Amino acid sequence: MGAHRSSRPTGWTSSLRRAARELAGVLSPVWCAGCGREDTVLCRDCAQLLAERTSSPFRAEDQALALPLVPSSAGEDDGRGVLPVVAAASYDGVVARAILAFKDHEVVGLSRLLAPALRAAVETVGEPQRARDGEGHPGWDAGLQGRVQQAGPLLVTPPPTPASLLRRSHRPVDHLLRAVGLRPTGGLVTVTPSAALRSLLPGGRQKTRGSVARRRALRGTLRVTAAGRRRLPGARVLLVDDVLTTGATLHELHRVLREVGADVSGAAVVAAARRDRSAGGGPARKPSESSGFPRDEWSDSS
Repeated sequence: MGAHRSSRPTGWTSSLRRAARELAGVLSPVWCAGCGREDTVLCRDCAQLLAERTSSPFRAEDQALALPLVPSSAGEDDGRGVLPVVAAASYDGVVARAILAFKDHEVVGLSRLLAPALRAAVETVGEPQRARDGEGHPGWDAGLQGRVQQAGPLLVTPPPTPASLLRRSHRPVDHLLRAVGLRPTGGLVTVTPSAALRSLLPGGRQKTRGSVARRRALRGTLRVTAAGRRRLPGARVLLVDDVLTTGATLHELHRVLREVGADVSGAAVVAAARRDRSAGGGPARKPSESSGFPRDEWSDSS
């Protein structure tokens, strides 16, 4: 009898939850960000595919022509190499559609899969010998996350423009870091007043520009705040962003941080776009296919 009585509330609860989901689907329809299936933000098959695609972080800097050159000990002839960047996945297919849905369509539930992917990239930057382009990710020190949080580098993300704050109710990269217990260091870098104004004008977005044009357009758009000038000299810093395309955003962020004496060790991103060599070296742009989201809103950032 006791078992019979305890099962009735469970049945009622299940029915109420199902009815609530159905009502929510009528009032605010949702589709799977991966395949367009109705009534779920990410179906089981697409969730499994996304988890698989983001399980092997890799070195991604060879695809980003606008990344800065930095002193290197890896044996380059002139002692300089490209800023190391680790990506959790390539920016295409279900990964690109999930990032787009999370960033520009407020599907914040996708953070449960995207956030661990970004954490894995952050952790892998801390052990550069464990991330080699094309070799996948053989695992990392279980204690590294704690060191990143407690004694590791400051995690610095690109500051938002007024236009991005108007488009979104959250700061996507900061949201993902906090979802896995990592703390972004805000308030150290901001956009300049002129760049803030330009972001609100037509044509202010960077997504259709190549690496050279992006780098030129972004030069001088960021500045270190008073708090940053006090905290950054001599500090170890890791840059963190969502998507790596040309590397122009990371280049500008690296430039202003280095000018005040910060030690920038590398960068971590959720995904890296492959260069479209047939289009003159610009970032590859993938259609949203069956996701149900607009095809012209890819918001490549870095």
